[in-house]
Amino acid sequence: MDRAEVKRQPVVDGNGRLVGIVTRADLLRAHLRPDTEIASDIRTGVLSPYLLDDAETVEVSVVDGTVIVRPVSGVVDVISTIEYGYDDSAQLRAGTT
Repeated sequence: MDRAEVKRQPVVDGNGRLVGIVTRADLLRAHLRPDTEIASDIRTGVLSPYLLDDAETVEVSVVDGTVIVRPVSGVVDVISTIEYGYDDSAQLRAGTT
């Protein structure tokens, strides 16, 4: 619908009779959620269980449904720009952490 710039489509029954009209907004409404709500779900459902006391150190940004994680309802895209202040991977491999 978007590519063809169609704003609404007829809905017909099995006999081809018009029973309603569906719009793009109707179809998207079930998936659209406020960015603040998505960010809150990420903080509480994704970060907090794994980072415990350190969850506050992770910045969560959501703009038009785009976030850094996907397993949250309403997410439309993922941009992975995760950064860290200290790379401890060498110590983890050596078992010296």
